[in-house]
Amino acid sequence: MREASVTMKDGSRWCGPINYWRPVEGWLSLMGAKVDAGPDKIWLRDVKEATDYGVMTRINVVEDVDLLERAREEGWDGR
Repeated sequence: MREASVTMKDGSRWCGPINYWRPVEGWLSLMGAKVDAGPDKIWLRDVKEATDYGVMTRINVVEDVDLLERAREEGWDGR
């Protein structure tokens, strides 16, 4: 299972597999973050940087993906 790492503007960090990905609505959630006292929804507007590690982007190509860049490509307006 892939891991995502999210660093917030306030310096807090959350790690775990992506549970929900809602870029148009401006948020995502990580599995287990609620159990570890993390937020239910991580608002992209409050994220400093976010990376999803080990994503198969093409056949036989595995890369790390910048989640903020991906969110913009999928309809997030950056607010």
